[in-house]
Amino acid sequence: MGTIMIVEDEDPISRVLAAYIRKAGFDCAIFKDGLQAMESFDTVQPELVLLDVMLPG
Repeated sequence: MGTIMIVEDEDPISRVLAAYIRKAGFDCAIFKDGLQAMESFDTVQPELVLLDVMLPG
């Protein structure tokens, strides 16, 4: 299956999301801020992005 990108600055939330996503058979790419995620988007080529709407910066 493909990769799902998680963009979340709170570790407990990203860990829970990643656990469910991996259990469903997907890979995860976790980023703590939007800038990191944007810089890595072309490399990761996610099928889906789960984006926190209140990120720092």
